[in-house]
Amino acid sequence: MGSSYFTKVILSVVANAGILIITNKHFTKKQFTKRKIMETNTTGSTVISLGADAQAEPQADQVVNGLVNEAPVDNGVKITHEKGEITVDDVYTSQFQKPKSLTAQLRQVITTTFEYPERQISNDMQDSLFEMSEFGFERLKITSHENRIAFIDVPLGSTKESVTSMLKPLTDACIYKVLANEPILTSDQQRGIDAGLTTKDIIANSQAIRYSEGATDRETGEDVGGDLILRNGRIQYRAVFFKKTTTPDIDRRTTEGEVFYTPELSAELFGSINEETQHM
Repeated sequence: MGSSYFTKVILSVVANAGILIITNKHFTKKQFTKRKIMETNTTGSTVISLGADAQAEPQADQVVNGLVNEAPVDNGVKITHEKGEITVDDVYTSQFQKPKSLTAQLRQVITTTFEYPERQISNDMQDSLFEMSEFGFERLKITSHENRIAFIDVPLGSTKESVTSMLKPLTDACIYKVLANEPILTSDQQRGIDAGLTTKDIIANSQAIRYSEGATDRETGEDVGGDLILRNGRIQYRAVFFKKTTTPDIDRRTTEGEVFYTPELSAELFGSINEETQHM
C-alpha cells in the first residue's frame, strides 16, 4: 500500500476527530465558476493550514487548558491536543470603542499532533492478523498550530500587565470557536445590525474562512492564498470568543440545508453577483 493510500486513512481519522478538512478536489475562486457547488464531495480529503488566524481544528471536548489530552487511537493513528496559556497581545482604543473602556487582544495557541505508522496493515475490507507494533514500523508525526485571537472590553487605564494579572488565576479560561454555514452573530452584533451601524454581509465577509496569504495546494503547488475554503462544497464561517471557564467548541456546519452567501462571496465563487444565491 502506498503512502497516498495511508494518507487517506489518516485523514479519515482526522475528519472523525473534528479536524477541519477539505477535499483534494477543492476549487479555488478561479476554478469554481467551471463547476457547480454541490459537485464537491468528501472523498480524498486533505488537511489544510489556515495560517495565523485558523489552522488545524482540534476537537474542543478533548482539550483542557494547559493539559495534553489524547484522542482514541484508530488505525494506528493517535491525535493529541494541547491548549496553551492565554496571553495578551495588546491593549488599545478601537475604532468603535465603548465609553470608559479599552480593547484587549487575547491569544491562545492550540497545538494538534498527529502520530501515525509509516505503513498501514489493514483496511476497510480486511483485518490484519498481527498487531501494528509487531511490524516495527517507524511512527511519524505532523504538528499544526491554530492561533485563536479574541477581543474583549477592559476598563480605561488597563495595561497588558494588568489584564495578564487578571487572567493568571483563571486556569480554566479559554478561547473557544464556533463554525457555521452562516454568519455567527453575537447579541451586540445583532443590535448593531438593527441600529444600522453594520450589516450581516459585512460580518459574513469578515468571518469567511480563507487560506492564509502565501498558502499553496499540497498536491499541485498552486497558489491558493486568500481563496475561500469550502467543506462539502459549502462556505464556512468562523468566530472565536473568550470564556473564563472551559467551553467546548461549537460546530454548526451541515451537509444539507441553506448556506449564506453575501453578494461579494457569491461573485467570488460563481463569477457574478446574484442576490438569489444569498441563501442556497
